[in-house]
Amino acid sequence: MMPVLEKTFEIKALQIPKKHKIRCSNCGAYGKRIYHNQLTYTECNACDYLMITRTATGEVVEAYAPGIYPR
Repeated sequence: MMPVLEKTFEIKALQIPKKHKIRCSNCGAYGKRIYHNQLTYTECNACDYLMITRTATGEVVEAYAPGIYPR
């Protein structure tokens, strides 16, 4: 008699990213905001603006905005 191997799998629900068309805060052109898992991506292809924040806290994870310099 062969031993029976039992495997358990945890099924996680797929989260489809939500996308919104927004105005870029850097140049005013149309950009997009994507909510995915626990992060929010705001990006503009016209001026190469990118900001990644945590959705719950608003903490900036990564940001890149040509033409905006830290003070």
